[in-house]
Amino acid sequence: MPSCALGKTSLIEKSAGKKPVWITKPPQDEKTLYFVGARSGAPSLGEGVESAVRDAMNQVMMTIGFTIAVKSEITNRVESNEEISSVVDQFRTTGQAQLKGQRVKEVYYEKYSTVRDAQKVEYYDVYVLLKYSDKEIKDERRRREEQQAENRRLAGTYMKEGAQLLGQGSVMDAYQKYADSLRVLSSQPGDELYNQSLISLKKIIENITVKEAPPAQGRKELTFKLSYATEGKEFPLKRVNAAVLMVMGKGETDKTVTTGLDGIGAAKIQKMAFEGGIAKVKIDIEPDQFLLPIKETYLADAELKNIKDMLGLKNITIVLKSTQYGTSQVCVIVWDRAGGRNKEMESMITEHLTKSGITVVVPKSLTPDLSFTNFDNPAFYESLSGEKISTAVIGMSEGIDNGDIYGLKSVTGKIDLRIVDIEKRQVITTVSKSKTTADISFEKGKTKVFRELIDLVAPSIVDTVSAE
Repeated sequence: MPSCALGKTSLIEKSAGKKPVWITKPPQDEKTLYFVGARSGAPSLGEGVESAVRDAMNQVMMTIGFTIAVKSEITNRVESNEEISSVVDQFRTTGQAQLKGQRVKEVYYEKYSTVRDAQKVEYYDVYVLLKYSDKEIKDERRRREEQQAENRRLAGTYMKEGAQLLGQGSVMDAYQKYADSLRVLSSQPGDELYNQSLISLKKIIENITVKEAPPAQGRKELTFKLSYATEGKEFPLKRVNAAVLMVMGKGETDKTVTTGLDGIGAAKIQKMAFEGGIAKVKIDIEPDQFLLPIKETYLADAELKNIKDMLGLKNITIVLKSTQYGTSQVCVIVWDRAGGRNKEMESMITEHLTKSGITVVVPKSLTPDLSFTNFDNPAFYESLSGEKISTAVIGMSEGIDNGDIYGLKSVTGKIDLRIVDIEKRQVITTVSKSKTTADISFEKGKTKVFRELIDLVAPSIVDTVSAE
């Protein structure tokens, strides 16, 4: 009975008049071997029988000499002889044993009732007796030894072929050979050759590198290179899939890319919108090509997790700048409400755009009468279009003297901006901000508040201008 049970426990059913002697003292026979499997506290009879058969079959396999790691799940409830045979068959398949026939001699169970957490609970204690002839066990042990010797020979061949392929730069083919070696040795994981195969396979993953590569001239692509690099040698990783994921900015790119014979993969960019003129894209090696070859190797869970963790580290984040993916030119024109152009604010905006990799030019053909209120006319668009300017940042600024406060000059700054698509002749977005600050003089306060305003609106300007 599990230690967590509370309340009185009662025996309410048993499969025989009294508990069989074989549970604690298996039968002895010169020609027969007996194995007792047990399961206590099973929630159902079927699960109890299944677990007890598993326990007994593990003993059978260990007696023969197999070291097994059962991975298959038994979904049916085991309550009949036919279903018990199914469980035994799965052990034969997994352990590669060839014992034949139904050998469950007897099943005994006891059903109990108890109270746990104020609820009535029923559970089963189940015992199974299996028998096999001593001759069959010995014959199977001999067959196993012969089979394992053949497995070692075959694994050694795979290992040599893998080393040759790796030396020739056929990395994924070599990986498959090492996986084949693990597969044929799956029933003897303690073998030295098994360990060598696992080390060789993991070494390939360990030495994979993911690097950014320059895109082809004039191509809007995310380009990367997968390589196997070790001992001063580097081989391209051919025909390997990688996943492409946007982690900063917004865009549309190929979701999956396969590397070519040169190990280079290129994800086409359909659209890209930047944040502050920047976008980030993560390239991850897709694990399936490395996990599928080892699916039938029955690796221990810890080893399989280690391989998955290693694969999870094989990635790179590529940082993109807006100017890498466009040739647009931008001009900045800001007037001051007091009169004339606000060159100071134009310089501040230009500084932010330039730092984000956006090309800013000074228009040459603006008419003197142009202003914030009358820029929206055909002549304005035609003149900028003629200078290959694609986007204009048009603004009006104002610095307001609020008087003295505690010996400092209070200044409110205002800015209204229009970001204009020259080709389409339309306003893309409007940005308006105001802010108040104080300094020792009006001029210093105005410069200060203008800079603070530009810091506030710059991300929106950059994102709008750089969006493609």
